[in-house]
Amino acid sequence: MVFKDLNPNVPSVTLESGATFSADLIIGADGIHSVVRGCVVGHNTLPLSAPVGDMAYRATVSTEHFLADPDLKDLVENPRINCWMGPFKHIIGYCIRDRKEFNLVMLGPDNESAYSWTAKGDRSEVKAVFSEWEPRLQKIISHIKDVLKTKLVICAPLKTWTHSSGKVTLMGDACHPMLPYRAQGAAMAVEDAAVLGNLFSRLQSRSQIPMLLKAYEEIRYRRATDMQTGSADNRRLFHMTDGPEQQARDATMLSAMEKATQPEIDGHNDHSNNDTPWGSKSRNAELFGYDADEVVDRWWRNYRSGKIQVLANL
Repeated sequence: MVFKDLNPNVPSVTLESGATFSADLIIGADGIHSVVRGCVVGHNTLPLSAPVGDMAYRATVSTEHFLADPDLKDLVENPRINCWMGPFKHIIGYCIRDRKEFNLVMLGPDNESAYSWTAKGDRSEVKAVFSEWEPRLQKIISHIKDVLKTKLVICAPLKTWTHSSGKVTLMGDACHPMLPYRAQGAAMAVEDAAVLGNLFSRLQSRSQIPMLLKAYEEIRYRRATDMQTGSADNRRLFHMTDGPEQQARDATMLSAMEKATQPEIDGHNDHSNNDTPWGSKSRNAELFGYDADEVVDRWWRNYRSGKIQVLANL
């Protein structure tokens, strides 16, 4: 289906086929190139602040040959997220589809390419970018057949996710597209959906829709926006050039890994002051321990007690 027009006041969507669909609410979960976002913010331009300077190559490789290779066998038999870091570049790799494929996201300097999520790359490009990296990666890259490449850009936070009519809202990449350095884009969309679903499970009349959308944005905006900026900040940690700062980072990583295997006693095993995303248990708990239902329940209690004022009263 392809949008032709969207009327936020009805609200209704008209497709290129001429068919029109009306509803009480339209949720734009249509990605970084969202059509619905244009209706909400008043223009169709993707809200980019600046290119990052990086290119992401994406590929999946069959693990059929991994098991027969002593160097690659462990990547399948002991599945985990693998991260290779170096000056101006890094690679993330992990098993998918019941260990039958190995997913690769390979980031390196941008070559002035056009912005696209579907541009075809070439294995020779990837080999050239990572030509001096370790032997296992050279073997994995040699098995790549198809590559997609994406110019990475920083997307500025929107001022609002919801149209002034209170009948159209956004979620996921449509309202907070983010860089892949923290791998939280899909997770934020799931959290959006969980919060919105929980709020609307309390709906008693259509007149409450604008108020619930206001609550949705109030609950989600800061966390999603912080994740956008935090994802950009991680680039510095991954792409450090060789030197004292990189050595300090590596030492912190090693210490965090060693501490993680030791039992926690009275909370003294928490590296709360580590300047890395993997060095603080409290920081990781905040990132990965988000409970959408608990957050909504807490907001709802505050609303019912009068601590929060929104567009309408229940």
